[in-house]
Amino acid sequence: MKNPFEESNIISKTILFISLSFTLLLNVIPSYAQKDTISVAFIQGHHEWNEESVSEILDSLSFYCRVDMGMLSGAVGELDGYDVIVIASPQTSFSEAEKYELDQYLMRGGSMLWLLDGCRLSQTELFLKGETPVISLDLNLNDLFFTYGLRMAPTIVKDKQCDSIHVTIESGDSMVPSTLLCPYSIHLLPSAHHSITDGVGEVKGDYLSPIERVEKAEDLTITTLLHSSGKGEAVSLPGMIDLSADNTSFTPDGIHYPVAVLAEGIFPSLFRNRMVPEGVQTTTGTLLKSTPAKIILISAGSMIKDGNPEDNIRFLLRSIRYLARKESDTVPRLLYPSLIAGVVLVGMIGILIRRRKRSKPLASGKE
Repeated sequence: MKNPFEESNIISKTILFISLSFTLLLNVIPSYAQKDTISVAFIQGHHEWNEESVSEILDSLSFYCRVDMGMLSGAVGELDGYDVIVIASPQTSFSEAEKYELDQYLMRGGSMLWLLDGCRLSQTELFLKGETPVISLDLNLNDLFFTYGLRMAPTIVKDKQCDSIHVTIESGDSMVPSTLLCPYSIHLLPSAHHSITDGVGEVKGDYLSPIERVEKAEDLTITTLLHSSGKGEAVSLPGMIDLSADNTSFTPDGIHYPVAVLAEGIFPSLFRNRMVPEGVQTTTGTLLKSTPAKIILISAGSMIKDGNPEDNIRFLLRSIRYLARKESDTVPRLLYPSLIAGVVLVGMIGILIRRRKRSKPLASGKE
């Protein structure tokens, strides 16, 4: 006959052991596995989003990443300790010295997440009037990405699968609050069959430029991660955004414009035929070709900003995890705690079953 008190005691001990095991996982093991912690650098210096503007993703990253924010100093090699660098919505041009430092980081096998705006406009004017001029944003990065097999087109995508925004429009002699569809604030669709986008729903992006592939780098694999719905068109820059007119003047072209792409493989250096820029601090020569490296380019700086849908954060976190994974990793480093916890749990279940079997009375030989 089963002893319910003995069974309850076994289960209680098992629960206590599992609880202590998870405490060990959360507090002791991380100190020994510090070398496997992902390190991420958010580059500043060009009016990128500040810490307060991207607090949601910083909080999420803090659970398993060491995150720093700082400016480039011009010293080649200062980024080598970081698994991933993030450049989120810069608004001013990069110098040749900064491009050299970033290029050589990539040549050493670094990983980059770029969130770049392809255009410049006045959000305040758009909200107050429902219209505003829009022009291309030149960050002096076109040659860098062209060398890496990518190009941001001088257009922006408008799409019927979009959000609405609150604006003030002129009506007679007065300004009237109104809600209008904004076909430039669109819902993006994830590409199938990639670990970054698996399980990710619709991601939101504002004022996106299509990303084109340049058939230049032979040793690169380029994969589209996010694209438009195909219910829109690309509008040339410079131009005018007029929400009242744009809601009706639509001619969908059926094209799924790529707006987030992954490039991985062997990258050629932008400076393979150039002099080292003035102001660069380096003790080694220019690396002309990279070891295996990765770039994710997204044509929407706003995608990382606080207040976006959860799928935005989910997509960006998965992007950073993928970029941080090295080719030599047999198991992604972020899975180690989960695997250890799983082993402990399975082991304890096995112990419980084994103990219950041992306490079972021997058969008497009778039916």
